Amino acid sequence: MIPIKIYTGMEANDGLKFDVNLGLSMNFQMGFSWALSNRNPASFSLSTMAMFTDPRTSQKMSFVNCKKDIGGKMEFNTQFYLSDSVSLKFEGFMPNEQIETSHVGLEIMKEFNDCHVSYKIGGGS
Repeated sequence: MIPIKIYTGMEANDGLKFDVNLGLSMNFQMGFSWALSNRNPASFSLSTMAMFTDPRTSQKMSFVNCKKDIGGKMEFNTQFYLSDSVSLKFEGFMPNEQIETSHVGLEIMKEFNDCHVSYKIGGGS
């Protein structure tokens, strides 16, 4: 039955998607994505990520990640370790160029051996 489901569940080819991801260094990478569709307008997006570790935080990975496309949509995520067990996260989503339609959030989290406690505040549309 599985081969039958695979053949009947396929979608028609609607164009071409081309992704390129480049590791420019041990701590920085960049990616591009082009989507050419027969039904929708072409789209292009750029994404970047910077990662770093702080010797004070036992090699925990902090990062900044951002993705932007030509339609105006932008997403970003950051996470910074303030100590071994305390992290600060900031995230946001903007569906278009108008700042009034955006959403942002800030979270601080304390990790314990078998649980964590966090406080998150956010706002936007």
